[in-house]
Parts: sequence; C-alpha cells; structure tokens
Amino acid sequence: MLHSSKPAISVPSTLLEMITASIEHVIPLSVTVEAVQPLEQVLTLRFGVLIGITGDMKGKLLLTGESSVFGAIGETMFGMPIEGEMLHSFSGELGNMIGGNFSTNLMQEAIKTDITAPTIMQGDTSLSGYEKAYRLPCTFADAGTMTIYMLLDETNRKRETLTRQQIRTIPPECTENHEEPKVSLEIEQRIRRNGRIHL
Repeated sequence: MLHSSKPAISVPSTLLEMITASIEHVIPLSVTVEAVQPLEQVLTLRFGVLIGITGDMKGKLLLTGESSVFGAIGETMFGMPIEGEMLHSFSGELGNMIGGNFSTNLMQEAIKTDITAPTIMQGDTSLSGYEKAYRLPCTFADAGTMTIYMLLDETNRKRETLTRQQIRTIPPECTENHEEPKVSLEIEQRIRRNGRIHL
C-alpha cells in the first residue's frame, strides 16, 4: 500500500505519480513517500543504483540507501538472504525494473524514453552536472528508507562529474558491448517466477 504526502514544491505531478506508481508496482512492501524536495547541494552517497534516461526526457534516476535496505527488499521479494555479489546483482535489477516501469509510464503520456544499463555506485561518491534534481525519500515497512533522486539534465547536456572509491556497472562487459545487464541465474529464475522482470 502506498502512502504519499503532497509535494512541497512545484514539480510536474504526473512525473511524481509515475515514479511512485513504479515503486509500488515493483516492490511488494507498504511504503510511505515523503514530500518531494529540490536538491540544492552536491549529491553524495555510499550505495546506490544509477539509471540513465534518454530520449524525449534526458536525465537520471538514482536509488540510494544503506545496502541493508536493498538486501531486506530482496529478501522479501525472493524469500532468501541477498548478500555479496548477489546483492549487487539484485540492486542493479531492482533499478532496472523501476526504471523500465517508469519509462513505460512515460510512454503512456507520449514521452518516448529509453533507459541505460544500471550502474552500481559504492563507496564515498558524489554526483553533479545536472540542471535540476529532486529528492524523494521512501520508507518501506520492515526494510528501511530508500531515497530516490530524479536528476534532469540541461538541454545542452554537461558531462556529470563523478568522484568515487568504486563505481561498478553490472556486469562490466555490458558497457563494453552495449548489452542489457545480466543477473545471476538464481535471481533471474526467481524474478521470472514472480512475474517482475521486464524483457
């Protein structure tokens, strides 16, 4: 069940509704969505998943939080502990599913977009170079808080600046070959059984 408070700033309501609808569609947990807020400083994080958005709307969708939050969501979805490399694989696929559903919702509004392969960001990381950014904290029952950022690029896009200890794309060869990200066989089989994978 989704609980959402009224946005505190003027941001396209349909965009907010699409993001929250995508969260509810993908994650089978009760979630409380706080008021959306503009980001007025450099974005910093320790663990997150970055999804690029291209097409009619250019920007990035970023899911951040403690790795334990991603692990708890994964355990709820698949009924088993999600740790180590499996946690990275699941976190990337979670971002892929939310980003894919968001792109589908945009298409229903005649906004054509594509999403890039998910990139895992781990360690002390900062991200800048976007025109506008909005912060949307989401608290999941029995899992914790995940903050979702909607980063909107300038018309003449600037290349974002990344400072990090470690940034990983899942898997590394996906970036080189421009392929869709791969997940572990066990995760993929469980996703397919639960009907939560977007091909």
